[in-house]
Amino acid sequence: MKETSYYPPLANLLTEIAVERGALPEGAADILGEQTCDLWLNGRAYWRNVPLPVWEYTLGGYQVIKRW
Repeated sequence: MKETSYYPPLANLLTEIAVERGALPEGAADILGEQTCDLWLNGRAYWRNVPLPVWEYTLGGYQVIKRW
């Protein structure tokens, strides 16, 4: 897992969604946090910009994404 910031097009999309839902543009990252992770599934494939709260989410004591 490598911590990064949001990929610029994704950051812009989050801002647009926040504005559409009536939030301030500066508050878009408040929903999912500032930090993201690049999660490598194998040597070639990875999920880019997974928000840290999503990575850390647990259900029944198990980290959900880690189990995938």
